Amino acid sequence: MSAKAVNAATVKAHFVGGGIGSLAAAAFMIRDGKVPGKNISVYEAISVLGGALDGAGNAIDGYRLRGGRMLTSDNYECVWDLFKTIPSLENPQMSVFEETMAFNKQHVPHAQARLVDRNCHKTDVTTMGFSMADRLELVKITEASEKELGSDRISDWPSPSFFCP
Repeated sequence: MSAKAVNAATVKAHFVGGGIGSLAAAAFMIRDGKVPGKNISVYEAISVLGGALDGAGNAIDGYRLRGGRMLTSDNYECVWDLFKTIPSLENPQMSVFEETMAFNKQHVPHAQARLVDRNCHKTDVTTMGFSMADRLELVKITEASEKELGSDRISDWPSPSFFCP
């Protein structure tokens, strides 16, 4: 049985949520799938796109990202692959990757916290609420093969106290 060829110009895509996953999928559809951007819709409940990567603030009051991601060059290979193919809006001779690296060089990241609560206060995340037994159970799950996991649910692996301490 052969696969039916798809005409990219007729493809319609709809993404729910304007986070990095939807935005990246849309960009890959345009770049790799040759789907026209006008055929892609992204639906977002709030007024800004970016999901956990949305930025807000100013130099006086400070800046924040809900997800607190730092786009440094030592990670995010898939993001960089994509960003290298997207021209900058401010300087089309430059890619978004080059623009981001130049920004990072000029504005060295200086994070003061890994996680903040809804009142923007620093949250201690040294344990993330996990006991040593919880951590060992998590390691056991991550090291299990597909065969060992079988048709089990995630809740079948940790002890009951993991979910209700």
